[in-house]
Amino acid sequence: MNELANTLRWAGVVGAGGAGFPTYVKVSGKAECLIANGAECEPMIGKDQVIMTNHSALLVEGMRLVMAATGANKGIIGVKHKNTATVQALQKFIAANSPVAVQPLPDIYPAGDEVVLIYEVLRKVVAPGALPGTVGALVNNVETLLNIALAVQGIPVVDKYVTVSGWVKRPATFKLPVGTPISRAVELAGGATTAPYAILLNGFMMGTLLSDEEWPVTKTTSAIFVLPVDHPVVRHRQKTMAHILKVARSACTSCAHCSETCPRRLLGHPVRPHLVMRAASYYFPGDLTVPPAVEKMPDTVEEARYCVECGLCEIVCPMGLSPRTINGYVKKLLPKKPGPANYVPTPLSTRPGLLMPTSRVYQKLGISEFAACQPAVDEKAPPVNKVRLFLKQGIGMPAVPVVKAGQEVKKGELLAEPPNDQLGVALHSSINGRISQITTEEIVVEESRGTA
Repeated sequence: MNELANTLRWAGVVGAGGAGFPTYVKVSGKAECLIANGAECEPMIGKDQVIMTNHSALLVEGMRLVMAATGANKGIIGVKHKNTATVQALQKFIAANSPVAVQPLPDIYPAGDEVVLIYEVLRKVVAPGALPGTVGALVNNVETLLNIALAVQGIPVVDKYVTVSGWVKRPATFKLPVGTPISRAVELAGGATTAPYAILLNGFMMGTLLSDEEWPVTKTTSAIFVLPVDHPVVRHRQKTMAHILKVARSACTSCAHCSETCPRRLLGHPVRPHLVMRAASYYFPGDLTVPPAVEKMPDTVEEARYCVECGLCEIVCPMGLSPRTINGYVKKLLPKKPGPANYVPTPLSTRPGLLMPTSRVYQKLGISEFAACQPAVDEKAPPVNKVRLFLKQGIGMPAVPVVKAGQEVKKGELLAEPPNDQLGVALHSSINGRISQITTEEIVVEESRGTA
C-alpha cells in the first residue's frame, strides 16, 4: 500500500455514498481520471450538495491527494446542472489551470450510478461485471473525498453528513457523530409531523425500511426519511418475496417496460428484467421453502447478476410489480463468476428518449410536494450522549477492539483495528465518554460526567 492508503486504513475511511468499500483499496491502484460523484440522484437527499458548496477546498484537496496517489492526470466533479449554487461555488473555487473541473450532469435517475456517471462524464461504457478501472476511471463519493482530506490532517471518520427529511418539522442536513441513534436524528429535525410513522433509510428508490428507531447512523448512512405508515412506498417495501412472486406469476404481461427503461440496458448491458420475471412465473416454487434451482432455469436468468437494483423498473411497471426485487433475489442465488468475455456494450440509440427525469421519479413515488424542498443545514455538533459503533462499517472484516469496557475515551480515539492483512478499516470514538459495552458486533460509548 502507498502512504495515503495506509493513512486511510487507519482513519477508517470507507465509501460514504454506497456499500462502504474501504477507500484505501481504491487509492492503491492506478487511474487516468478521478470522478467525484456528487450526482446525488436519490430524491430528497442533499448532504453532498452541502459538502460541495460549503467545503469545496477540502473536497478538491481530497481529489488532489487521490490523483497524486493513483497517477490520475485529471479530476472531474459530477454534479447535476440544476444545482446552480453548488456548480457556481465549485467553479469559483477551482483555478482556471487546475486539473480539476466541474461536469454538469443531466437531472435524471440514476445519474449517480457508477456506470451511468462514467458514461455521462467520459462517454465510456464499463463492461458488465467489470470495474471502472477498465476504462481508466476511479469514482469516489464527494464525502469520501472530504474524509480523505481530513484523514491526512489526522482526523479519522467520526462524523457523518445525513439528510433528515420527509414528514418532519424541520428537514435538514446534519453533521452527526457516527453511532447516533436514528431517533435522535429525527428529534433534531423537530420530530415527526405524522403518526404513526415509518422510517426509510438511505433513499426512496434503493433504501430500506427500519424497524428499530435506535438503529445507529453508520459511515454509509446518507439519509433518514419519515413517512406515514400507509404511504405507498412503505406498503411496497413491506411486501414479502413470496407475495411478490405470487403477484408476478398472475400479473406480469411481459410488456418489457422494465427492460426498455433499465439504465444499464440503455448503455448496452445484458439486463432484461422482464425475462427474469418470466422465469419467476414458470420456475420458482410457490412457497419458497426450497430455494429455486437456478441451473434449471433459462439462461436469461444470468442477466440478473448485472442488475444494479436501482428500482427504476418498479416505478415504470404498469402492473405495480417488483422486477428489481426479483432480480436481486435471483442474483443472490447465482454462483459468482466474471462478466461475459469480450462483451463490448454499445449504448442504445433510444437512450436519450428513455432517460428518466428526476421530477418524474418524485411524481411516481408520491412525494412531489417535496420536490422543491430545500433542507436547512446544521453542521453544529449536536449533543449525543450515547453512540453505538458497529465493528463492521462496510465491506470487509469487522474491526477488532483494542479497548476495554469501562475505559474513558476521547472523540477520535482508536477503538478497534482491522485484522492484519485483511480487508477492513479502523473504528474511532465519535464522542467523549466511557465504553459501556463491547460485543462481537459493536462498541457502545456513553457520555460520562466531565467528558462532555
